[in-house]
Amino acid sequence: MSAMNSEKQRFNIAVDTSGRAGSAAIGVGDAVLEEKPFTDMMRHAAEILPVIGSLLEKHGGTPADIEDVYVTSGPGSFTGLRIGIAMAKMMALAANVRIASVSSLAVTAQNAFDYIKAEGLDVQRVAAIIDAKRGQFFVAIYQRQADGGWVKTLDDTMMRAPELLEKYAAGDKMWVLGEGLKYYREKFEAGGLGILPESIWCGSASNVYRLCREKANAGGFDNPDELLPSYLRLAEAEENWLKKQQS
Repeated sequence: MSAMNSEKQRFNIAVDTSGRAGSAAIGVGDAVLEEKPFTDMMRHAAEILPVIGSLLEKHGGTPADIEDVYVTSGPGSFTGLRIGIAMAKMMALAANVRIASVSSLAVTAQNAFDYIKAEGLDVQRVAAIIDAKRGQFFVAIYQRQADGGWVKTLDDTMMRAPELLEKYAAGDKMWVLGEGLKYYREKFEAGGLGILPESIWCGSASNVYRLCREKANAGGFDNPDELLPSYLRLAEAEENWLKKQQS
């Protein structure tokens, strides 16, 4: 048997833990082999390692066969982001695994791009929205280009619904998607925005894989020592602690 044929298969793992739903995916090179959702909402801590283990076992791999791990860096759930990034850092430390990360809003927006293309829709602007609690939302806006591609025109930021409608609703009709719509859909509908189907609101590990793979192919790996969740704001407990210190 040649040395090439005797080499063990190397796998890449992707996880999405930025929202209420979670999932993991396994792939080889540019190809996603399988995605597996967690069994219920907010099960990231309990299921992330068992799901990764089951995907590896099903496809004939072990943790030692992981080459890259792809994660969402935020914004999103404080706890979920910490779990995903901590897992990636643990793998990097234990097995010299490389890490690539991507914005959670970019992962959500990719659902829209795929849906619009598949349905042949004439949609020119998309906003990805994640619930930031206390009436606020994490938002990123994308504009369609003449070649059919998309460019981000508003970088990841946090705002309230009235601010989004006042500053960005004019011009080409904007279509929105994301978990931020779950309890606030009427706020955006009242502002004249289009609502994309609820079935594509959640991010997916498959999209994390695809987007991070593009970075990996270009050598865009993250330094494990420097990789931190992008919260865009302090957690509520941290804000309360600072207020007490300042009072």
